[in-house]
Formats: sequence, structure tokens, C-alpha cells
Amino acid sequence: MNHKKVKVYANQKGLKVIVNHQMRNQNDKQMIESDETVETSLSSELKQIWQNLFQPRLGQEQQGIGWNSPRQPFFKHKKVKIPQPVIRLLASISGAVIVGLIMGGALLQLFFSDPSTRLSSIDSHLPKPSPSVSNSSTATESYSLPALHVVMLQAGNFQDKQGAKEKLTAYRTQGIMAVMSERAPYRIFLGVGFSNDEALKLSTMYGKKEVDVYLKEWKVGGEVFSEPQAKKWIQTELVSALKAGNQLVKQLGNISVQKMKPHLKQEDVFALNTETFAEYQKWVTQVQLLESKVPPAAKEALSEMIRGLDQAIQSGGAAEKNLSQALLWQIQEGLVRYIIGYDRLIHVLKSSGIQ
Repeated sequence: MNHKKVKVYANQKGLKVIVNHQMRNQNDKQMIESDETVETSLSSELKQIWQNLFQPRLGQEQQGIGWNSPRQPFFKHKKVKIPQPVIRLLASISGAVIVGLIMGGALLQLFFSDPSTRLSSIDSHLPKPSPSVSNSSTATESYSLPALHVVMLQAGNFQDKQGAKEKLTAYRTQGIMAVMSERAPYRIFLGVGFSNDEALKLSTMYGKKEVDVYLKEWKVGGEVFSEPQAKKWIQTELVSALKAGNQLVKQLGNISVQKMKPHLKQEDVFALNTETFAEYQKWVTQVQLLESKVPPAAKEALSEMIRGLDQAIQSGGAAEKNLSQALLWQIQEGLVRYIIGYDRLIHVLKSSGIQ
């Protein structure tokens, strides 16, 4: 029995038909296969259609087969791990750069932008004062306190306040007039003259008592200060009161040194001007009015000046009735206290001004 198998293949020339003839012998069961190839030529039209349909696919089948997978399953990428400290450092640097850019932009906007475009302040809704009011509140007035030139008799200079107090007590125990300054360096003063001749006369009297003193020229006041114009009372009331007080101090100082002698005689007379006591009362009234306008520290300095000049005036009144060296030295002590108080007032005005 003959069995035929027909296989049809496509090629570039047309169709290739292969017919397999199989002949089976029943006796010896041998199979003889013969292949017969039959090529059939197609017409030119059918061949052209065949080439248009199947030739592109045949071209693709001739291409080689690639074995490399697009995802490359056999190749593993090595991941680079960045340490956490480096990440935090980079984050900090990035944050600092961003903040710096923001702040820089804000500063440029603040200083170089048009004032009309800047952000308004929290007080922008308040009414603006008139130019005349603002100028009067900010303008300042310069003034100077009257200078007092003196020559002090100094017997000690201490950085330690306790040591100065002990020296002061030792002088007073000997019956010597002595006054200590209020702030360091703590100085011990034994008298005051308003010229070198007056100071030398007093130092000669201490030399006879074997008390060492040296002369110290001192200028109190004369500094220039600036205060708002709203406090013009400084030039009128304060300066006027200080001038009057300094004049009384000079008058009492000159007469006390003039009458100072190692041995007073009965005919020696101490007399003040009739207007001295009236001027003193007027001065006290002026200073007491000022005490309510100045800060507490300045008020204490003015009070010390009043106490010192009051001691000198009261001792002078007593000397008019009964002249003695003790009363003359009490006048000197009062004048020294006034000068120390004046120096303290200058120090307060330098540090805090008139508030």
C-alpha cells in the first residue's frame, strides 16, 4: 500500500512541494522511502503576490537569534550605600545654604528696596507726629556747669575704704579737721584754699603740728553736657544755683584763711557781709526745688552740698560772736564737704544725666 505525504514550503522562487512516497512490503515489513520533489512554477502574478506577503517574514527568519536578555538576569548591579553621617552632613549643608539664601534675600530686600515697598511696622497705623513736634523732642541743648578752682590739702590716698576710715579717725582723735571723699580712690582732705598762697599758709600750720600734707590743684565742674531742650530749667535753675553756691564758698574760704593764725588775738574780728546770710537762704531754697527734679543720686549730692555750706555759714555766724581757730577749721570742713558734694554731682550727671 502506497502512502503519500505532501509537504509544501515557501521559498524565494515560489512554492516547493515535496511528496514522500512510502512503500510498505507486507512480507519482510521493510519500508522504502523515496522523496520526490516537485517544483511548481507559479504564474508571474501569483509569484509577485507571494513575495509581497511572505518575503518580509522570510527575511526576519534569517536573522540571528540573540541570547542576551534585555533585563540581563545574569548581571547584578552593585548598590552603593552612603553612610548615615554623610547623609546628615549633606542635609545640614543643604539646609544652611537654603537658609542663607533666604536671609540674604531678606537683607537685600530690607536695605536696597524702595522704602515705599518695604513692609510696614506694627506702628504704621498710628498717626505720624508733625515735624515740629518730633524735632523739638529730639533736639538737644548743650550747657556747662560752673567751674570751681581750688587747691586741696590732701593727707592720704587709699584704695581701701576701711584703711581710709582708720586714717580719718586717727586725725580726728588728734583734733585735726579731716574729711574723706565719697568714692575710690578715697582721699583724706584737711583744708582748702582758693589760691596757692592760701593753701601754703594752711600747710604751714599743719607743718608745725608735724602733719604731712601736700597740695592738690582741683577743678570741679566746667564740663559740657547735652540734655533735651525740654529740660531748659537746667541752664536757668541748676546753673544759677551752683553759681550762687560757689560764690558763697569762695567768700567764706577767703575770710577763713585770712583770719587763720597760730595765735589769735583778742582784737581779731571775724565779720561776714550783711548780705551773706540772705544769699545763703535764697540758695538753699533754689537747691531744695531742684532736689525734686533730679535723680536720687543727684539729690543726695545736692543734700551734701547743702549740709557742707550750712556748716560753714553757721560756724561763720558763731565766729562773729566769738572768734576761735576751732570755728575757723569748722568753716574749712564745711567748705570741703561742699566741694566733695559738688564733685559727686558732676559724676552723677556724667553717668546718668538729668532724667
